[in-house]
Amino acid sequence: AGAALTVALTIDVLAPPHVDLQRLIHLRRRGEVAPVAQGDGPVMQQGLPYPSSLWSAGERLVDERRIDVPPDVAAGQYEVATGFYRLDDLVRVPLTVRGVDDASRAYVLPRPVEVRRCP
Repeated sequence: AGAALTVALTIDVLAPPHVDLQRLIHLRRRGEVAPVAQGDGPVMQQGLPYPSSLWSAGERLVDERRIDVPPDVAAGQYEVATGFYRLDDLVRVPLTVRGVDDASRAYVLPRPVEVRRCP
């Protein structure tokens, strides 16, 4: 708690989206939906915004971002969820993981994050 968490997401572009998307990245208690901290924003490449309308099929992107964890977040196990949404209406885009549609439209990374008390 009180520190930054850096998360890198590799994106393999199968087909470029027709609109610019924002990436959501949420730190949340395991099994809950509301984030305790987040790092939403445009996809970044080499520290600069890279609008999804410019992506090309076959491109591999590595989007790294920081989540500032507030000092008052309780110690314990948390999960990191990620996905995309349209900025104009804040609607999340459909998400398919291993051929299965995900109703929450947010992929939960397989490794939990341990938050420890702020010193």
